[in-house]
Amino acid sequence: MFHDVCTTEILPIMRGGRKGPLDDVWLSRNITKGQSSDEGGTYDTWEADRVHVMTDMTDAEIEADFDRIWEDAELAERGTRELALDGRAAALSAKEAADDATLALADLGGTVSDNASGTADLMEAVAELGVQVAALMGTKD
Repeated sequence: MFHDVCTTEILPIMRGGRKGPLDDVWLSRNITKGQSSDEGGTYDTWEADRVHVMTDMTDAEIEADFDRIWEDAELAERGTRELALDGRAAALSAKEAADDATLALADLGGTVSDNASGTADLMEAVAELGVQVAALMGTKD
């Protein structure tokens, strides 16, 4: 849902844009008419809460089921926002895993250069690197 303010009248059901198998339809609630003025004079304004749907329904069908269609549109908008947030979280997790793997490589390099004869330390560092790489590969699926 978004709040809209405009200088053209807002109706509860408005069609526009795409026409075809599915039409762009904006549903509006809490419509109020007001007035604003600027150096050009006074003019009417309309405000409303709005949602967008794409549908093949007629205006009469929409009117008959307005509340359900509104709720479905709000759920779809929330779902779209949540998917976008989930995608950002996954990208951050992948970056963190890559950073961890890079640090493990740096640790391995340090272990090898500091202790060329320390086989146990080297094996531990290689094992840690394997864990980090496995974690990184798991986040790419």
